[in-house]
Amino acid sequence: MARYAFLIALGLALAAASPLAVRADTSVSGTWNCTATGEGASGTNTGKFPLTLTESNGSVTGSYYDGKASLAGTRDGITIKGQYKEPTGNGYFQFSIQDNGNSLIGSWGVQPDQKGGDWYCTR
Repeated sequence: MARYAFLIALGLALAAASPLAVRADTSVSGTWNCTATGEGASGTNTGKFPLTLTESNGSVTGSYYDGKASLAGTRDGITIKGQYKEPTGNGYFQFSIQDNGNSLIGSWGVQPDQKGGDWYCTR
C-alpha cells in the first residue's frame, strides 16, 4: 500500500513540475505574436500580427490588425472561445492555452462548427 501511495505522490509531483502545465490563475492578458492560416474572405493566406488581450473575471477581449479587428470570448480552464470581428467579416475562434501559459493554439471559422484555419500565438 505504501508503494502505491509513493507512486501516486511521485506522479502528482511530476505533473505539478511539468513545464507545459497551465495554472488556473495564469492570465492571458498582454501582447501575443500570432500567425493565422487558412481560407478567409481574401482567399487562402497566412497572416502575422500582434494580438493584444485583456482578461478579467473569465472574459477575454482583444484587438489586432492595428485595432481594425477585435475578439471577445470567455475562458473556461485552458480554453478560450468566442467571436471575432474583422473588416472583411466576422466569425468564431477557439484557443487552448499551452506551454505554461506562453502559447495559444487554436482555430477560427465563419460558423461555430466550421474550421476555416488555425491560430498560433506566443508571448
